[in-house]
Amino acid sequence: MRFKSAKILLFVLGILIVTAIVYTLIQRTPKSNKPFATTEFKRIEIKSKDTLSIIEKVGETWKITEPMEYPVDTSIFYPLLERLKDLEIGEVVSKREAKHADFEVDTIKGIEVKVHWDSRSKSFIIGKMAGDFLHWYIRFPPAPETYISKGLSKFLIDKRPDDWRDHTMFSFDSEDVKELHLGDKKLVRTDDTLWMLGKEVIEDKKVKPILDILSNLRCDGFSEETEEFETELEVKIVLVEGEEKILYIGEKTDDNNQLARVKGIPTFYLLNSWKIDRLKNLP
Repeated sequence: MRFKSAKILLFVLGILIVTAIVYTLIQRTPKSNKPFATTEFKRIEIKSKDTLSIIEKVGETWKITEPMEYPVDTSIFYPLLERLKDLEIGEVVSKREAKHADFEVDTIKGIEVKVHWDSRSKSFIIGKMAGDFLHWYIRFPPAPETYISKGLSKFLIDKRPDDWRDHTMFSFDSEDVKELHLGDKKLVRTDDTLWMLGKEVIEDKKVKPILDILSNLRCDGFSEETEEFETELEVKIVLVEGEEKILYIGEKTDDNNQLARVKGIPTFYLLNSWKIDRLKNLP
């Protein structure tokens, strides 16, 4: 009986020891090394290149709200949201404040980011790329520790406010165009393969390069111009449903761009001159 009781006691003791070890390991294990994996972001502040960009979720869409209010370029911004959720924090590589400049996690060379969700927020500074070209150094101020991280590239956030803006000027299906006006030239589509320019027949393959540019026209920058300019070329697209899109192109700027406006939109755009030359180059 004593031997049997001893076995039972040893068995119970073993369970208690295992339970204590498991509990200790759980307590020591970080809750998550992906701090934003389940976060529903509401606002993101990015300080880069001596400028502050504030991007906020307004309803179901994202907009830049500082330093201007403008729709965000989703092709650039959405990958940032995905990478934020993938951001994985690794081991501490330094606890010394003096090393911040070496890892570029200071406020001089680092990119400062502050994310907001619910009523909470968290800030971090992402620094230079590690030697393996796969990881980046990161710090969560005011704490002095510098960590190794992966999942978020500095290249994704090192941008000026204009870089975050939606550069789309026109977006439509080129097959839906029934008329194309280029200055005083009027092309009318007759079928899927032919256009008429007055009495002259133009093959679709000669018009297609122009429509390829216009149907997904993206500006090459934004101008701070506020006064109307003299129009050098007016482009009008008439779609099959009767909708019209009109582009006004102005003079060249010093950097080989040309001012441009879209009817009904107050923004002054910049278009690279080679695009304008292509629009003029109708055989």
